Amino acid sequence: TEFKIAIFNFNEKHNSKVARQLIGEEFEGIIQSDGLWVYDFLEKRKSIRHGGCNGHARRNFEKSLGNDKARSDYALKLYRKLFKIEQEVKDKGLCPEDRLLLRKEQSAPIMDEFKEWLETEIHKLRPKDKIGKAVAYALGRWKELTLFLEDGLVEISNNLIENIIRPLALGRRNWLFAGSPKGAERLAAVYSVILTCKLHGVNSFKYLSYVLRQLPLRKSGDIDDLLPWHWVEP
Repeated sequence: TEFKIAIFNFNEKHNSKVARQLIGEEFEGIIQSDGLWVYDFLEKRKSIRHGGCNGHARRNFEKSLGNDKARSDYALKLYRKLFKIEQEVKDKGLCPEDRLLLRKEQSAPIMDEFKEWLETEIHKLRPKDKIGKAVAYALGRWKELTLFLEDGLVEISNNLIENIIRPLALGRRNWLFAGSPKGAERLAAVYSVILTCKLHGVNSFKYLSYVLRQLPLRKSGDIDDLLPWHWVEP
């Protein structure tokens, strides 16, 4: 069984210390982030391979269109090619191994061309201009941005999770406040359950309606069949 699990964590602070606590000191594997500075410490952890988000890098060039259209258009043209390949991968339903082979064949040459262009243009730009910042961001995070060329499990961007949580982000405008820190922690727990249901194709309303009736009748160790990835609607 593939355990697709979503976890929302509430904390009143937003810094690398919180990220460290959430990830834990013993975690080994791949972590893909949006490139926010709070995850910079991951580069120093030998047990972690840090994947970046080409969606964010691409967005920087979209923002710089008004600053330098020619250079921005060139970068965006390359990104259109890359994301088209990823759509092909998705449409074919390729396994991670086959996905990696296709990327090495088609995406790697595009990324090589992109890096060569970035290294040439960085010396012609002013660091504070939007196009300068876009180029510097891509070069500064090149290792993370190219991890998808080394491992078929890594996505080209974290757009997948951003699209999944978008309804929650939009919904915040309707209620604005959680009432208290404890309320926010409980809300994060509810979000975790609902989104995990969504990842497994489970109707969260039917699931919660059933589980909340069952829990008072169960012992703490007797809940395996109530987990979202095991649950079957009666």
